[in-house]
Amino acid sequence: MSNRCKLPRFRTVEGTSLRSRFGAWVIAAAAAVISPSADAAGWRGDEQGAKATALAQAFTAQADDPSAVTYNPAGLAFLEDRAFAVGFAQGLVSSNHFEGFDPVPGTGQDGQRRIDPESVPHAYWVEPVARRWSIGLALTRGAAFEADWKRPDTWAGRFEARHSRLRAWDLSSVAAVRVHERWGLAAGLVTRVANFSWDRHETGFNPATQADEEIGRSGLNADPAIGLGAVVGILYRPDGRWSLGLRWRSEIAAELEGSATFSQIPTGDPVFDVLAAGLLPFDQPVSWTAKIRFPERTVFGVAYALTPTALLEIDLERTAWSTLNGTTLRFEGEPALDRLPFVGWESRIAVRIGLRWNGLGNGEWRAGLFLDPTPQPEANLGPFFVGADRHGASIGFGTRVQRLQTDLAVVWEEHDDRSTRTHGFDGSYATRLLRMVLTFGW
Repeated sequence: MSNRCKLPRFRTVEGTSLRSRFGAWVIAAAAAVISPSADAAGWRGDEQGAKATALAQAFTAQADDPSAVTYNPAGLAFLEDRAFAVGFAQGLVSSNHFEGFDPVPGTGQDGQRRIDPESVPHAYWVEPVARRWSIGLALTRGAAFEADWKRPDTWAGRFEARHSRLRAWDLSSVAAVRVHERWGLAAGLVTRVANFSWDRHETGFNPATQADEEIGRSGLNADPAIGLGAVVGILYRPDGRWSLGLRWRSEIAAELEGSATFSQIPTGDPVFDVLAAGLLPFDQPVSWTAKIRFPERTVFGVAYALTPTALLEIDLERTAWSTLNGTTLRFEGEPALDRLPFVGWESRIAVRIGLRWNGLGNGEWRAGLFLDPTPQPEANLGPFFVGADRHGASIGFGTRVQRLQTDLAVVWEEHDDRSTRTHGFDGSYATRLLRMVLTFGW
């Protein structure tokens, strides 16, 4: 049976429009919680500590537990004892839906993304090494992205993505010094290990029908790639009520390398199948490379003690997403495959507000709100990567029993419904998420 398909038009490296035999190879690099070690409403990542998560990540000016290694390493200068913390983030509920518009893919064409309810760990170690010096290590997932569409063999967007995934793990090593009773400074190194995979269907132009037809399936996988970045933190506590924090993390460049494989799908037309066999490098691996520049991030926070038992913090977080626009995926010996996956992305500033107050006994309640605008323009919105302005609320609780500190946070995140009529695969996307983070410290 013939599989005739209307396909969107994609941007090539040269900037021209091409209904290509290869379709569009796009990198889904990561991100993003998009929290201080992740990146805002572009790529997603995972919250790296329950206390900070309950405060909507407004934690840069506090940084008073081991997760300071991630959120603001200057906070280590004020931690006087050895400390450890371990925990995990867990997805609880999710809703991800697409509804198609005319002409492509057409009204009535819908789709849903699966969300893997994986548990994502985080771990910290803080060690005072001298009177004013401390060091710290952290293992966290610094960036993540995944689009895993249900009914992958039949859903209309399979020619852009059946499944795409990027994961990046960070090992952060920092040193902090208390240069004054009110000042803490820190610097360190972030070692990021990233991998990537992507699966989609391919098309070829049938001269007999004058239409694009489904001719194959492609899979792309990358070997783990390592990138290095720098991190700097400043924490200033002028008195018992005010606190100011600044965290800067440099751009992290990683060289991805891997192979792509192509398998042919019969169309039901034996004559065209023979022609289609020469359109793609079926049954032979094709090497590819790409340099991903994970964006630079800067977070500034101000905290103020409203009362002896309540504290409010506001953070501004800037992510330089525009550095992604130069990312190019290059195929060895197949220059027609080269693509620019990120076009027109812009730097954005997220706003986070957190409030904490003492509860009964030695417990502490926390709550927060956040607004995180997307850097992705409408023309770049599609099944491979869905970006939208995010807003949400968080709540949590922490308590200490002897030396064991237990922190719990729950986050409700809603993405603004977003539509595109300029991508070539037009429709609306809706996303809602509920997540939990649990951290134990001692």
